[in-house]
Amino acid sequence: MKKNGVLKLFFSQTFSKGKSLHALIKRVLLLLLLLTESNSVLSTNAFNYQGDFFMEKYSQGRLDYVLPKNFKQKGRDQSIYSVKVKEISLNNKSLLEDWTNRVEQFRLKHLASGNNIDTMSVGEILPGFYYAFYHEDDDLDVITVEAHKLIGDNVLCLKYTGMVGKEKNMLRQVSGPAEGYRPNINRGFNIGEGSLTSGPSINEMTFAVFEDDRGMFELSIRTDTVGSYLNKGPLDNIAYEIEGLRIEGIVLKVEQKGERVVAGFPGEEGLVTFENPKEKEANFKFTWFYTGETAKAYKPEIRIKLIGKLDDLEVAKKVWTNLMNSITMRK
Repeated sequence: MKKNGVLKLFFSQTFSKGKSLHALIKRVLLLLLLLTESNSVLSTNAFNYQGDFFMEKYSQGRLDYVLPKNFKQKGRDQSIYSVKVKEISLNNKSLLEDWTNRVEQFRLKHLASGNNIDTMSVGEILPGFYYAFYHEDDDLDVITVEAHKLIGDNVLCLKYTGMVGKEKNMLRQVSGPAEGYRPNINRGFNIGEGSLTSGPSINEMTFAVFEDDRGMFELSIRTDTVGSYLNKGPLDNIAYEIEGLRIEGIVLKVEQKGERVVAGFPGEEGLVTFENPKEKEANFKFTWFYTGETAKAYKPEIRIKLIGKLDDLEVAKKVWTNLMNSITMRK
């Protein structure tokens, strides 16, 4: 049906049936979708429109951004100061009850790795701030500490792996992020419902997985003190990747490389595709890198990667472009 025909049918049905204003608004939105002319699997108009109707806002690490609502977040992970940190729900349990159950899980893992129960320990850093040391494998020189602290309605979970004999330092390592955690704020290093209020540091890494019925991708964001990557660009691992993939018969191509300003930061971006003769899907990796500025805490090194599979590379490019255009830095 041509556009004029759609318009004529729309208005005749709407006004002849005496639709309410609410119904009229809904039909207008439906009409806009019907008139979208795009052969891609995702609507081009939806990607270009930054309103609430099409886009969902996310906070990840030190950045905020938006993505189309049809992509749903399936999981996320983050670490700061090399400490893995996340929020968990108590599911109507008390903190002590939840912690008791988790200690039993640690115990089983510890014993399954072939270690004696005497090498596992539990205690409190502060009242209500519990910790457990346990082994996750048979390497007796490496030990893991996990600490839980109730903050608001959620439990802050911190996990760090270090060397046996350094347990006191490891407790200090997990205590730092816990002290800087604040619930329900829109600044700092976001980890879910709350954020860590400390300034940018080394080894801040976040990962989030998004998918819909047409594809999946992983978005990783890393912020570091200036100089951590020695000013390497966005395609610094290309030579290594080409050598590794060549063995498997996969063709790697550098599709684009250039400059892009993101949230006011001038950086470099690149796109690499991986073509497998046995698959029809496009495997892609977008990377953007900003070198940061020395002695300016809120202008750290920033590295953003978007890696995944979609059945249309042009759709992936639209996702990347709109993602980059929407990014803002959290203070």
